[in-house]
Amino acid sequence: MVISEAERCLVSSNGAHAILAEEMEVIMSADMPPSALIIQGHGTEHCIQLAETVWLSVDPSLAPPGQVINPASCRIPIVIFLSCAPLRMGGSMIPRHFSVAGALFDVGATVVGACHNVFAVFSLIDVALHALLEGNPCGAIANTFNEKMLARTGLTPFVTLGDPQRRASVEVTGSLRPRDAFMSHSNAATCVATAKRLTWLVELSHTLQRCTHLSDELREMLDIGLDTARLLLVASKADAATRLHADDYLLLQERGNSVASHLSQSIFSEIFSFIRLGRWLDSLFLPVAETTVTRSGALAPDCIDITYNLFGAGAMSLIRRESLSTGTMRDHIGNAPVSRPEFVQTATGIEVTLPPLSGHALGAGLFHRTAHHPRFDWPPQGAFLKIPYGDLPYRGRLTLVFARLGADFLCMDYFSFFVES
Repeated sequence: MVISEAERCLVSSNGAHAILAEEMEVIMSADMPPSALIIQGHGTEHCIQLAETVWLSVDPSLAPPGQVINPASCRIPIVIFLSCAPLRMGGSMIPRHFSVAGALFDVGATVVGACHNVFAVFSLIDVALHALLEGNPCGAIANTFNEKMLARTGLTPFVTLGDPQRRASVEVTGSLRPRDAFMSHSNAATCVATAKRLTWLVELSHTLQRCTHLSDELREMLDIGLDTARLLLVASKADAATRLHADDYLLLQERGNSVASHLSQSIFSEIFSFIRLGRWLDSLFLPVAETTVTRSGALAPDCIDITYNLFGAGAMSLIRRESLSTGTMRDHIGNAPVSRPEFVQTATGIEVTLPPLSGHALGAGLFHRTAHHPRFDWPPQGAFLKIPYGDLPYRGRLTLVFARLGADFLCMDYFSFFVES
């Protein structure tokens, strides 16, 4: 029996047929149960998810709401967990008597699973199915899992609890029918694009780190970002050793987008904290950078571009555009967008037209030198803002800042204006 986020089915050499969530407990506790159970999904030592609202747990009070199946009722002789830490027992914060794997072992099962968290980056279901149908013992199956994990993640987390020589009692009369299609070109391209986005965000953070202290949260995210980018790039390769099923690509892509979104939000928070305190990006770069000034062509005579190149190799450059008449217009790192918000000062207030955001870009606005004034939202489709003079944080010369952070750029557009008291 195979249970994963994508499917629940009974498998034999003749094929597979789906089962309902409510049928699982009956099948697991039957007098003649399946010879092995493979579970791929979310879990921990004391609770394993079998379906959206179905859980395997010794104590129902320690499981999320839904149906709870007690592992002591399971009569399946081999249980393989492809989830996080079901066999983390010796050094676990969770007492041994709550262990799902321990309860299965106590009723006679042999359990294969990881002794610490594992990355959900590729499927081992097919590996387990073929190994069981070929008559391989549980200990050998754990070793095969570890060989594949070592090549992909540098980890060997799988262990066996029970008889390592136990084999599934199945008769193989044919070859196992192939499962869903492997990687498509679109999946591979999406993985590469997300990996590039993550890598650029990490490199941007490292550049900022050479100029100022970053928050602990952002620094912790950098290693996670690089690890996820590496896994995405490995998964995008077309060779048989690294191909994934479509459902595994979705899991990995969701992880990549989640990490990139979290990293982007953390960078945004860092940048906005500088601006709120009355600082500019060039005030971070200037002490540790060489500068060059360009004033020619379309820039002349009113504008200049100042480029800040950090000392040493491997860092990104900041380019600042200054108008000699109106002040700072833009700071950007990377491939800045051509579009720029449209700013108009009227008799009653300020009007700003924000263009649509590209791809996964984030956008927001705020007033320079205002610690408590809320941000302005910049939705993906763009927006039109009207800010009455009565809503301004103060009078005099003010600067509105609109920031965008995309897959390969950070851009800050500035609009300075004067309001009489």
